[in-house]
Amino acid sequence: MNIRATVERTFTCKDCGATEVVQMPAIFPSVRLTRCTPCQHAANERDLLAARQNLIREMVKNSGIPAKYQRWDAEKAREVGSNRVLQWILQRQGASMWLGGENGIGKTHATHYAAYQRILQNREPVRAIRCSEFLKDAVHLSMGNYEERRLSRQMVADAANVSLLIIDDIGMENTSADGQISSAKAQILYDIVNGRHIADKRMWITTNLSGAKLRRRLGDEHGRSVLKRLTNMIPKDNILKGQEDNDSKTRRCQRTRPRVSADLRGSPVGSGRR
Repeated sequence: MNIRATVERTFTCKDCGATEVVQMPAIFPSVRLTRCTPCQHAANERDLLAARQNLIREMVKNSGIPAKYQRWDAEKAREVGSNRVLQWILQRQGASMWLGGENGIGKTHATHYAAYQRILQNREPVRAIRCSEFLKDAVHLSMGNYEERRLSRQMVADAANVSLLIIDDIGMENTSADGQISSAKAQILYDIVNGRHIADKRMWITTNLSGAKLRRRLGDEHGRSVLKRLTNMIPKDNILKGQEDNDSKTRRCQRTRPRVSADLRGSPVGSGRR
C-alpha cells in the first residue's frame, strides 16, 4: 500500500453537529473523527486550561501557604498598615528580602499573599515554612530510623532548592538557658541558607529580631555564617523595619538603609544608623 495515499472521509461533529470532509491517510482506516476543526481547537484550549488549573492547585497545596493568607482584605489591612507592607514586597519580589519589626504590621500575611500571587500569575514553585516548626520536625526526624533520616534530608533539600522560599518568624525557636537554639537546629538552618546562597535562590524572611539578636540566638558557630550569607543575598534596599508612629499612634512600616552591609551581621537590621 502506498503510505502517502489518502481517502476522503465525511463525519459529523459531536459538539456542534456540523459536517466536515477531511482527507485522511489510507493507512489509518479505523481512526474515528468526532469533532470539527474549530471544536477540536476549543476542546484543546479547555484541556490546556484545566491542566494549568490542576497544576496551580497542586503547587498551592505543596507550597505550605495557609488558606487564611491566600486572601487579602484591603480595608482591614489599611488599619494596621499592611497594604504598605504588601506594596513594598511587590516592588522588590524579584530579590531576597528581610522583613523585620514588631508584631502586628502584617509581615507574615503580606509575604505569604505575595508568594501566593507568584504561584497564580507565574506558576513559580514556592515553599513557605514556619521556622520553629520546620526545624523542630527536621531535627526530630534526623534522630529516627533510616526512613525518617531520609525524610529529614529531603525536607532540607526541598527548602534549599525551591525557587522561592519563605522563612517565617526566623529566630523564634525554643532556646536553652543561654538564649541559644540547639546546635542541630542551627546547623539545619545554616544548610538551607548556605544552599540557597550558593544556588543564588531567593528567600523572603520575616522576623521580630534584629540581626545581632539573631546571630546570638544561633550561637557563634553558625550565627556569623548565616548572617554573612544573608548580608550577601539581601540588597540593602530590601530590608524593612517596622516601628511605632508616635504622632498618630498607628503602626506603620518604613524602609531603611543600613549604613554598611556589616550592619546586618553586627547591629539591628534596618536600624538606619547614620
